[in-house]
Amino acid sequence: RAKDVEIVFPYMKSYKIRDLTLYRASLCEPLKREKYVLFLGDSVTQGADVIHDANTWQKMLADHWELSVLNQGSCGQVFEPGSLPPLSALPAVPEKVVCAFGTNDWQFASAEKKELRIQNLKEYLRRLHGLFPNTETYVITPAFRRDEAAPRTFCTMKEWRGVVAAPGQG
Repeated sequence: RAKDVEIVFPYMKSYKIRDLTLYRASLCEPLKREKYVLFLGDSVTQGADVIHDANTWQKMLADHWELSVLNQGSCGQVFEPGSLPPLSALPAVPEKVVCAFGTNDWQFASAEKKELRIQNLKEYLRRLHGLFPNTETYVITPAFRRDEAAPRTFCTMKEWRGVVAAPGQG
């Protein structure tokens, strides 16, 4: 009887498998899902501070959809339209795209950059749709932060979530 064995590597660690031995196995072949979900986002999407690497929100969502994961989350990343061109070189169009930015935009943006952040958000989503016009795309508003009431940015986190949820209204 066939069994799936999944190996999940920890966030921000470098590992190599030199040898793999499967006892009582007569056959071993990679399980490859041809279809995938593309995750774009900041450190939360990348996997920062995750406790159990095998139970990240991205992995659970992809497993629910029965898709492979291509995680392009990057610490410090914001809605930056200039970061999208490399995605045109992907070998296949993703089945779904999940975009989960926002925390870094909010945390590090000054009042002087409010309009720039909102314009970048709109332009980013416009270009992303241009790259994958027929792909189901989800934009997730920023997750709860313990420091979100801090009045150090151009708007409250609640207001920023509204901008991300409805960029045309910003």
